[in-house]
Amino acid sequence: MHYAVYRCQRFAEWIDDGCPAVAVIGIDPDERQVSAQVMLRGMRRCSDVLPSVLVEAIGERLARGSGLSGRTYGEAARRMLDAGVTATP
Repeated sequence: MHYAVYRCQRFAEWIDDGCPAVAVIGIDPDERQVSAQVMLRGMRRCSDVLPSVLVEAIGERLARGSGLSGRTYGEAARRMLDAGVTATP
């Protein structure tokens, strides 16, 4: 399922910020903060392909190299939820 570009951009920003416990979703004026788990659950069905730089960053977070099999935002969100990678200390 294709997701709006801004949702994928928000996901990438969350990764770049170090996967904090709180994520920003939406766009002005509907921008809001939610828990990382809520944001990840919202991305689980996205079939858009991840850029390779995100695959690498997520692989590092998962401590498994670049082992994302589907290489989609949805696959990454599911793997990160399963691994509990939703916040930095």
